[in-house]
Amino acid sequence: ELDHAWGKRCDALYKAELSALYHQKRERFFELADKLGKAVALFGGSAALWKVSSDGIVAGMAALVTASSALSLVFSFSERSKKHAELAKEFRVIIAEILAKSEFDINNADASSWMSKVYALEAKEPPSLSALTVACQNELAIARNEKKAVVSQPLHVRIFAQFLDMPQRALPNNNGEKV
Repeated sequence: ELDHAWGKRCDALYKAELSALYHQKRERFFELADKLGKAVALFGGSAALWKVSSDGIVAGMAALVTASSALSLVFSFSERSKKHAELAKEFRVIIAEILAKSEFDINNADASSWMSKVYALEAKEPPSLSALTVACQNELAIARNEKKAVVSQPLHVRIFAQFLDMPQRALPNNNGEKV
């Protein structure tokens, strides 16, 4: 029974760590997008810029300010950042709860409770981005010294991982099986 509970505990811990890392990355991305939009609006709206610039620069800045404000309004960068921050925090609470329990005191009820909490939080998550999830799995594999579990991602996939859902092709593992 202890082995089964330990396996469920490890699964719950991994899922919670992966989700916390994923949401931390999304939070930072949306926070940066929000701050960049505000900086563009502030710079573009500066009265000093309007006085010293040519008509072409003024028109370009006006278009840039309009575009950045529209993106911020439509995509709600600030709200999305807060949502991902809250999800990351809730997953970290589960991680702390799992780690607080001695490995000798774990039972099936504990492990089931942790997994239930993880699944309940996952139900609140927005759809995940596949390439970003793989990047997070890679970070966890490296942190756990499981270098064979790292899936290589091309540069363009890593660059656009926060913008587009790019499903990852199944790659063979060490046994030649598709993962």
